[in-house]
Amino acid sequence: MFIVHARWVLTHFSNDGYLYDSGWLAYLFESRDPLLHNPSAIGALSFYAYHLSPHIYLVGAPPASLGLHGFQIFAIHQGMSFALVFVGAWRLATAAPRESSAYWMVIAGAVLLGAFANALFQAAGYPHYEIAMLALSILALAAWVRDERWLFAVALVWLVLVREDGGFYAAYICLVCAALAYEPGTSGRAIRLVIAAVAGVCLAVMSLVIKAGLFPGFDTFAFNFSGHHWDHLTAALVVDRLGAAVVNPNVLPVLVGCAVLATRSVKYVAGFALLVPLYALYMMSVRPNHAYFTLYFALPWLLPPMTWVAVYVVRARSGSARTMEAIVILAVALGLAAPVHAALRLPRNSWYVAQLAIQRPVVDIRSMQQFTVGVLRLYRGDADPGRVCASMGIAALVPNDLRPHDVVDREVRISDCQMLLLLNGDMDYGPLRSKAERDGLRMAAWRWTAEVWMRQKQ
Repeated sequence: MFIVHARWVLTHFSNDGYLYDSGWLAYLFESRDPLLHNPSAIGALSFYAYHLSPHIYLVGAPPASLGLHGFQIFAIHQGMSFALVFVGAWRLATAAPRESSAYWMVIAGAVLLGAFANALFQAAGYPHYEIAMLALSILALAAWVRDERWLFAVALVWLVLVREDGGFYAAYICLVCAALAYEPGTSGRAIRLVIAAVAGVCLAVMSLVIKAGLFPGFDTFAFNFSGHHWDHLTAALVVDRLGAAVVNPNVLPVLVGCAVLATRSVKYVAGFALLVPLYALYMMSVRPNHAYFTLYFALPWLLPPMTWVAVYVVRARSGSARTMEAIVILAVALGLAAPVHAALRLPRNSWYVAQLAIQRPVVDIRSMQQFTVGVLRLYRGDADPGRVCASMGIAALVPNDLRPHDVVDREVRISDCQMLLLLNGDMDYGPLRSKAERDGLRMAAWRWTAEVWMRQKQ
């Protein structure tokens, strides 16, 4: 898992990097700046104006101090996070008693969920650090089931550091564990977990207040969810999004599995029911990526199946679990698996990420970055250099050497660009190259996949 996902990030920057958000994040991981000031291509604000994420500094600063570059640090972060999803799923399933009739069936389901779920590869395709939230949530759940209270506490605390809403995820895990622990007449542990959940909610609210008070300048909630006072919401839009969710291959198996397992124990419903407010918020979002659970926004749908594994383990210890429950967990895991989606040619299948992570070349990204910086400095040293333009892929490499108006995509006019920097392979390479050729620019130099296109001076 580590190798596939770490290498994917390196192939991403080698071939089709993107300023928003992988290039931005790689810069922050390397910055060693506790206030996470943004690179010049993004703007003057701190990243904390967007998300209160000290996790980025805490994880990135030590390896950056040892000389690792942002691309390497981000690749390690992603590789470790996806690997920890698998480790958490494995530790969760192997906590079941070996003598249970469906022990290996549950382990197989957990392996599929933690290593091969389509939602994981879909999230990997758009590299983002929030995969750490899923990893920590699963690790915390496994730690509680295994009675490892210190690891449980560390995972919950670190969730708060990943993003301002991490406290809500910590509260979610505590409430799931409370549901697992509750038995009539023995509610002490469940009550303590509910108190911990309340503390998690309070920390999340406190984080939101700190973010708004100390790092103003960007309304994250309006940008991602409410838009202009929710005026985008209509009955037709809600019906459309509900219909899309029901047939979404990352969602449908979870809904079916939850309905079937609910007939065995109401505790199987807890993991899903507690996330219904989040699912509803996503589906009401002003942004289609949230509403249709694309990119990494499908990750919350992996949490209910993981909680089912925990429920099965607890029930197996008491002798009340049945083989049918393990069969359902395994069937749902198969239904969510990226290789299965690819074999069935389902829409949104993301198995290509695993394939390209192995097949695509990794170039000397640092050399390409130094080449680009050198070209920019040499060009800007001229008395009248003219406008410099760069594609999103180049901006991902050197975000602190460009300004927002320097970054262009296929929709932007480039006829006034005296120099155009392109990354051969990024999403706008073809259209931008065609525009460059029409406008009289010619390739003057390149290194690996970074290209310099110049206009002949009159």
